[in-house]
Amino acid sequence: MHANPPNSFPLFPFPQIRDGQRQLMEAVQKTVKNKKILLANAPTGIGKTAGVLAPALEYALENGLTILFLTPRHSQHKIVVDTLREIKKKSGKTIQATDLIGKRWLCNLEAAQDMQQSDFEAHCASIKKEGTCPYHNNTYSKVGALSENALKMLSKLESEIMHAEEAKKACKGLCPADIIFESAKAANVIIADYHHIFHPSVRDVFLAKTGKSLENCIIIVDEAHNAPARIRGLLSAQLSTFQLERAINEAEEFGNKMLADDLEFMLKAISKMCGDKFSSIKYANEAFVKKEEISAVFEKVGGKDIFLSSIEEIAELVREKRKKSFLGGIASFFQSWSGPDIGFARIMRKSDEKRGEFLVSYDCLDPSIVTKPLFEETHSIVLMSGTLSPIEMYEELFGLTSMRAEKLVLTSPFPPENRLCIVVKDVTTKFTKRSEEGLLKIAGNLVKIINRARGNTGVFFPSYSLRDSVFELIERSIEKPALLEYPNMSKEEKQNLYKKFVNAANNFRGAALLGVIGGNFNEGVDFPGKIMNTVVIVGLPLERPDLLTEALISYYDFKFNKGWDYGYSYPAITKAVQTAGRVIRSETDRGIIVFMDERYLWQNYRKVLPPDMDLKISTDIGKEVEEFFKKT
Repeated sequence: MHANPPNSFPLFPFPQIRDGQRQLMEAVQKTVKNKKILLANAPTGIGKTAGVLAPALEYALENGLTILFLTPRHSQHKIVVDTLREIKKKSGKTIQATDLIGKRWLCNLEAAQDMQQSDFEAHCASIKKEGTCPYHNNTYSKVGALSENALKMLSKLESEIMHAEEAKKACKGLCPADIIFESAKAANVIIADYHHIFHPSVRDVFLAKTGKSLENCIIIVDEAHNAPARIRGLLSAQLSTFQLERAINEAEEFGNKMLADDLEFMLKAISKMCGDKFSSIKYANEAFVKKEEISAVFEKVGGKDIFLSSIEEIAELVREKRKKSFLGGIASFFQSWSGPDIGFARIMRKSDEKRGEFLVSYDCLDPSIVTKPLFEETHSIVLMSGTLSPIEMYEELFGLTSMRAEKLVLTSPFPPENRLCIVVKDVTTKFTKRSEEGLLKIAGNLVKIINRARGNTGVFFPSYSLRDSVFELIERSIEKPALLEYPNMSKEEKQNLYKKFVNAANNFRGAALLGVIGGNFNEGVDFPGKIMNTVVIVGLPLERPDLLTEALISYYDFKFNKGWDYGYSYPAITKAVQTAGRVIRSETDRGIIVFMDERYLWQNYRKVLPPDMDLKISTDIGKEVEEFFKKT
């Protein structure tokens, strides 16, 4: 830690600047002043939020700019709001900030959060137009101006820095979304989700409603390692036979037999196309499909424009009655399907029972389709993460190689002796080497770790099936309660399981949480202090070698000559490192990270690990774990 020299960063809200934090602040200061882009790899403990906000906000206030602080999750807004409150309190400056989450989550109508986004938007517009939304009616006067109560609420939001949930609760009888958006017009900082800026059509609405322009904005992207995949997801679309079947029912129920017949024809044509493709390829569950193969079906039902117009007309009637329409989702898919070929893959898949027999997808492969033009137009950008490694990969994925980008790589500020990083090299989950003997080795090592580690241990696997197979082998041998997470857990179920794990930390014996990398308790959930003293990453969380992965590898090979790295191996290491980062969250935390797979020692994987992660090869894992905790 270093004392904070007077006036060097007047908006920095804390008494001391941490190691590495000063470098980050100086880099941000230079970035916003020179209208550049900064890629910052800043490990946990640097203090990224305050370190970025203090210099960026100082420049924004002096130059009439707005900060757009983007996060991948609602839960990550809290630290930004809390930091801004500290800055305002410490500096005494007038700072207006708006915490913005999805409009659907701000709506006070009971049915809103059960709707799909497209259905909600259509329903919201419809009831406003009809004058049947009580919240909208209370927010505006008959001449369209804000009502007296709405103006009072707006004044409150402009004078206080509030979490979105607090603002929603305070907007009693009013439309929270409209008032929050209204407050954003005067905001110096807007905290928003990725989709507000990275989804092109949502961004257009966002900028229009807030009265902001990109050339007058500083964009801060938090957890930026998540952004490429999230952006690809925002530009992708899917159509299932289940959706088509439900859409046929809607068309029939609302009296449009001709549309129902056209949809029935389309369902049969697409199903036959899928069947023919799969029967011609032995053991195939998926196949690439060309744009014109689906487009040709349109011509047999009167052409795309007429067909989509009919769908939208009935979808509107369905939403008026049910709030949700499968027809609307189908219209959105077909509009996406006519998009470009370069940077996208079109794939047919055999589907699960829930989604029907087949699934057709239009998958985005290239996030720079969005980011390159967006960043070119923006005043300055800071992309930050604790796992933005290798940083050159993200520079290329975001399309920044020919732009004004600077790179900053910081090392962990935590004492190295507080963290033991071990690789168990005699095991692997590599599919071609997977065996009963290999599973027994994994199980044996886990029993030693769990039984000898002090307090709580988190064990994360590449898949639920592997987790379940290993758990059967260790269930009777581990001396701590086992807590298992499952896919599709409700919010309440996750909270209850987390509470059990936290409570177990107060017991010297502790518990073992067995989950999946990328599951409910991986990234985005903190285990501070002694809540998790040991984390084990079993295997390497590589994506399934399916056609989408193949398409990514092929596209990145074509564009960067690094297909295997960018499309397959590097993202897996990023996931593993994110999981490992759960165990050390402050400079006083002590813990063990175990990578249980020989591949972490392979050069093509090891070179992607953080440079300050000093890996030790295990010779006796039980003894090594026991001795580490004896030192505390």
